[in-house]
Amino acid sequence: MCAVSENILNLKEIYSNRSHYHQWVNNLGEVFLPGFGDSSVLKGTDLLPELPAMALSAVNFDSGFSETVMTIEGETGVAVHVLYDYDWIGTEAQINSNNKFLNDIIVNAFGATLPALAVCLRNGIREAMHNTKDIAWNPYFTMLTGENTDPDGHEIIVFVPFTADTADSKNLFDMKANSLRIIEKYLAENAYGDAVRKYLHGLVKAIFNVPDVGKQ
Repeated sequence: MCAVSENILNLKEIYSNRSHYHQWVNNLGEVFLPGFGDSSVLKGTDLLPELPAMALSAVNFDSGFSETVMTIEGETGVAVHVLYDYDWIGTEAQINSNNKFLNDIIVNAFGATLPALAVCLRNGIREAMHNTKDIAWNPYFTMLTGENTDPDGHEIIVFVPFTADTADSKNLFDMKANSLRIIEKYLAENAYGDAVRKYLHGLVKAIFNVPDVGKQ
C-alpha cells in the first residue's frame, strides 16, 4: 500500500462544518441552493450559478459511480464518489455476516487504510492521464477520504475543480471533462480491483491469523 500523503483531505472533518462544503447537485440530478436547506429539492438547473452549472455539464450520471457537484473548501467542481460499503467489505473479507464483532474489526481496519489507498488511486490516475494523448497536462484534482461518512460505508472522493478560467476556455473545459472520463475508467478498473482486494485479504490474514483469504 502507498505511503500516506498530507495532501489527502479528511472528508469527515469537512462534513463537520457546513461552511466548508456545499452540495449543489446530488447523484440524482437534484439541485440544492444555499439557504434552502437540505430538504428543499429545486427543479431546474437554470437556478445554478455559473461554476456549478459548468461543472454539472461535465457530470456523467451513468458512470457507475455517484457523481455530484460540490463546493469543497472554496472550490467548485465534480466529485466522483467511490463507496466501499460494509457489505462489500464483509463479503470480500469472507467474514460471517452474522458476526458483527468480527465485521466491525475488519471494516474499521480497512477504513483506517483509506488515505493510503487514496494515494495509490491518485498515483494511478495521474499515470493514466499522463499516458493519454488527449490530456496535454495532468489536470489538478483532489483526493478525499471519509471513514464511515456514508450510511453504507467508507468513501473515497476524487474531486475535479472547475475554476473561473475554465469558464473562459473551451479547451480547458474539454480537458477537465476528459480528465473525468479517464478518472471514471481508471476507478472502474481499479477501485475494487485485484490490488485492493488482495490488500483487504492481507488485512484479514494479519488480524485474524487465518489462511490466505480470497483463494478458492
